[in-house]
Amino acid sequence: MGEFSGKVAVVTGAGAGIGRASAEMLAREGARVVIAELKPELGSGTESDIRAAGGEACFVATDVTQDGSIQRMVRSAVERYGRIDVLVNCAGGSIPQDDTITQVDLAVWDHTINLDLKGTFLACRNVIPEIVRAGGGAVINFTSWLGMMGGPWRNVYSTAKGGIISLTKTLAGEFA
Repeated sequence: MGEFSGKVAVVTGAGAGIGRASAEMLAREGARVVIAELKPELGSGTESDIRAAGGEACFVATDVTQDGSIQRMVRSAVERYGRIDVLVNCAGGSIPQDDTITQVDLAVWDHTINLDLKGTFLACRNVIPEIVRAGGGAVINFTSWLGMMGGPWRNVYSTAKGGIISLTKTLAGEFA
């Protein structure tokens, strides 16, 4: 029995990178994993690999920038598994067009803030009530050192990740 036996974990951005590694680790530790991923080929690949290794997982196509999409994912998770105990927010990232504040295109701002910060906010907003109903659990929001220090030519990404740090501290005060 693993540390997460009997638990249900939602992982955003679980199709690749840190999100996929998190989903696989949770499954190895006994969690039933909801793979909340935008790209079907990546999400179904993670699901297949977890199942092939003996774990329990289901892929739910999810756009974290859209509240309705996250609401559908939460309903699907609860209908399938009856609860949610863990939320791991990994969806996000930086794009090469990020630049200095005087040079960055506003479309880059909209894309990065929506994906990184709004996506984390919406997932927390919709999943935390289910974690509370389940009797408690954990929310893990991935961020970056750039959220604390800032970084040249990464103004938008640094701002989004700093916002996630503040959001996480606020949530800890409200729900700990």
